[in-house]
Amino acid sequence: MLLLLWTLLAESGGSIKLTNPIMGSDMPSPAGFGGIWITASKAILALSSVGAVVMLIWAGFTWLTAGGEKEKISSAQQTLVWVLLGLLVIIGAYAFLNTLIGTLVGQLGFTS
Repeated sequence: MLLLLWTLLAESGGSIKLTNPIMGSDMPSPAGFGGIWITASKAILALSSVGAVVMLIWAGFTWLTAGGEKEKISSAQQTLVWVLLGLLVIIGAYAFLNTLIGTLVGQLGFTS
């Protein structure tokens, strides 16, 4: 294992560039509180999107297994409406944060 690492290091000219798998290579590097804020906000948006998709699947499952019961169908429909509204809020927050981050990247001194 060390021999492989040594060979890679020798072939790269003494330095290996690692990209952040979460933020990617096109995102600014986290520097201080601003970078932590960017990373945290993107993570929260990603987790809330996953939660919305799970709830969307749950509402669909509830509707399919309602068996004609009006109360269960109504509950599933309400869940679908709220999940879709939540997804619209998530998409709006993502667009807002991307716009905000795009304008502040140069002002906060992040490097890409």
